[in-house]
Amino acid sequence: ELEVTNKDLKTIIGNYMQKALKAVFSGNDLSNSQMESYLKEELQSETAPTTSVTKTIVLTKQDDNWIVNESDDLIDLILPGLKCK
Repeated sequence: ELEVTNKDLKTIIGNYMQKALKAVFSGNDLSNSQMESYLKEELQSETAPTTSVTKTIVLTKQDDNWIVNESDDLIDLILPGLKCK
């Protein structure tokens, strides 16, 4: 069982989309670099809320090494708040 605390991507993506839509509806023509800049600002924000996720991760021992099995639970740990399904 593993608990991970990270920035809540649902909120970050929501804020990013609001900022981008506000710019577009204001008549600005956004370039890819401007869109990327908006996303980076949100991801690097010190005020972004965090969320904690606890999941059971399955490991498999292979040739004396532990391999993490990929799953939706693993993705939810890495990208909390952003559901895969």
